[in-house]
Amino acid sequence: MSFVSILAQIREFFIVAAPASLVLTLIFAAFHRFILKKKMPVWKIITGFLLILIIAFIAYLTFYTRSETYASYDIHAFRSYREAWNSFSIRNWQLVIFNILVFLPIGFLLPLTLDIMRKGYRTTIVGALFSAGIEFGQYYTKLGLCELDDLINNTIGIILGYCIFRVLFTFVDDKKFKWVKCILALIPISIILGGFASMYYIYENQPFGNLPINYTYQVDMSNTDCRVQLGVLLRSQKNEGHIYIPKSYSKKQAEAFAAHQLNRMGVEGKNKLSYDGSLLTLKRGNYRMIVNLDDQSYHISRLAEENMDIQADMGILNVKKKLQEYDIEIPKGAVLTKPEEGAYVWSIERNDEHASGVTGTLYCRTTQEGEIFEIENRMITFDSDVRVKLISEREAADRLKNGYFYWDIHNGEILTLKITGLELTYSQDSKGYYQPVYLFHCVVNGENRDFVIPAYEQTDFTEIYKTYIEKIKERINR
Repeated sequence: MSFVSILAQIREFFIVAAPASLVLTLIFAAFHRFILKKKMPVWKIITGFLLILIIAFIAYLTFYTRSETYASYDIHAFRSYREAWNSFSIRNWQLVIFNILVFLPIGFLLPLTLDIMRKGYRTTIVGALFSAGIEFGQYYTKLGLCELDDLINNTIGIILGYCIFRVLFTFVDDKKFKWVKCILALIPISIILGGFASMYYIYENQPFGNLPINYTYQVDMSNTDCRVQLGVLLRSQKNEGHIYIPKSYSKKQAEAFAAHQLNRMGVEGKNKLSYDGSLLTLKRGNYRMIVNLDDQSYHISRLAEENMDIQADMGILNVKKKLQEYDIEIPKGAVLTKPEEGAYVWSIERNDEHASGVTGTLYCRTTQEGEIFEIENRMITFDSDVRVKLISEREAADRLKNGYFYWDIHNGEILTLKITGLELTYSQDSKGYYQPVYLFHCVVNGENRDFVIPAYEQTDFTEIYKTYIEKIKERINR
């Protein structure tokens, strides 16, 4: 869920929840005043109102905005962190950080409103129990996924909120050991913020990106019957391979290219630009063009209309001529296939003999009126390559057998796994480079499936982190 959609839901929620929370707060204050015979300060009424409001908002987000699916759970600790690390996308990190921040106000407001919660362990336990209640509630109501990571992140938010409360409370009320207490309260905050800063520092300073297709948790293979059915033996020797560096655009270059391309196609109207990470989206008239700055690939499509022309063939020569009018050249050696009427796909495979070249696919759809209304050009041109050491085929197979591959938690248990084929191919990493990966063709529980194991040795976060720690130790020893 993006922050934009969350803000929209906050507006919808606030209209109903704010008055209801105010009523509950006044009832609690009246109970305190007339039943317990204790006067409640105005500031505590305000913090109590905010506490009830944030609890109601969390319940609203986790239950009311979800649709019923099926009861499922995920008990793999820090899977969401590894998923965010692999893709290093803003969206995945937003999900992790939001699950922390949404519980931070509870950690701050709970001890501020209730004196009995002034002890850190009490606030942490109550907050963690509330989070656990939500997760179990989602499981039994089938409204969302019961995740251990959510409990961990929510508890981290509770601890951060309490630490902020403790720092402020110490300055206001405590007289003895004020600075010592503040420093102790700041330690958890420093550790958490330092952890996120370290991951960012490591990522920015590593030579290549991370692979989104890498594993996010170790799959349990203890009950799996693993077999290898290959025509040749898996090789144990380590080889060298290439990491390819594609040509890329700056934002200015991408915007100029997108505008030029739509001009060539005769599309009129005002430009509307937006960015999502390395993706530029340009909308003009009834057309939309998405450009990937990392590898210069792009996708042009005409938005749906009531009186759209029917998709139909227009002849290969006519398609090529039309593409040339749009400054699109089909590389020599590209193979043409036709998946359906009015659809054309040219593809060309990578040649490791050369450090640069073109690889990928060019897809377009045509109408019976002789127009091209969709183009997806993933013909990637490479500037250069870097030679790197690869793990052996046998090491890759061992990682597969040990469960170090991507497997969706909803797919169920793997009972049988047969490796029927293996090839070395390439996958784009989070920085736009194309890294070598082993593609295993398998039969899992009687169904054909492909699994990808990174071939470049340094793609695993654990190894990178170990290297990072070693560098820090070296600096300290100096």
